[in-house]
Amino acid sequence: MKCRFFNDERRLPKTDEEKKKVEEEGELILVPAGTIFEGKHAPFFVRMGMAEPVDDECRIAAKMSNEKIAQARKAQESVRLGILPYDYQAFLKGYMIGYDETGEWIPGPNYAEYESTLDTQDTEQEVES
Repeated sequence: MKCRFFNDERRLPKTDEEKKKVEEEGELILVPAGTIFEGKHAPFFVRMGMAEPVDDECRIAAKMSNEKIAQARKAQESVRLGILPYDYQAFLKGYMIGYDETGEWIPGPNYAEYESTLDTQDTEQEVES
């Protein structure tokens, strides 16, 4: 079973040489984006949104449609970016793509749509007052 990683990943060292490198540099071993992994854990990486299946064996074992794989990838991306639970739906809708250094939203491609919902809510509150 084979999968291809979407992003750079880190893994634990396997050899004594790698262990020494990790001790010296203080970082885990880099697995670059696009790396093809072969092994029994490939479907797990697909289900976690970290990779896409490369062969039918992995696709069948992962038991996910292309839509579910895309959803898992988006969820994994939100974890990587540190998206807070209460901002998750805004992230999925493209209202924001992450946070700046002050913790404020970085506007996403659909931010204008989000702003229009705020304008509508403000108008409704003014009418009720």
